[in-house]
Amino acid sequence: MVLIGICKYSGGGMQLTKNPNSTDGLLDISYIKDLTLLTILNNIQSLFNGKITSHKLISTYKTSTLKINVLDNNKSYIQADGELIGSGDFLVSILPKAINFIIP
Repeated sequence: MVLIGICKYSGGGMQLTKNPNSTDGLLDISYIKDLTLLTILNNIQSLFNGKITSHKLISTYKTSTLKINVLDNNKSYIQADGELIGSGDFLVSILPKAINFIIP
């Protein structure tokens, strides 16, 4: 599973990105290897307090552009804000200064 974000929270308050900064011009990537239902259940609290990004199965990265090539299209789904938007290969990138954030 690959999670891409720019902010601290997603999916009903889960904290799935490590040290996000909405103004740095970078995507925050979390890559989860061998995700199972048991892993999720055993780490449910970590999903909401941000400690999940320190789990041994998770690698985190920052980049301005990410291209995903899916090897098995039957098992891939692309969601944006909880909505299914497609499947297969995709490219995501940051458009610098496209949105202004007001941070108190």
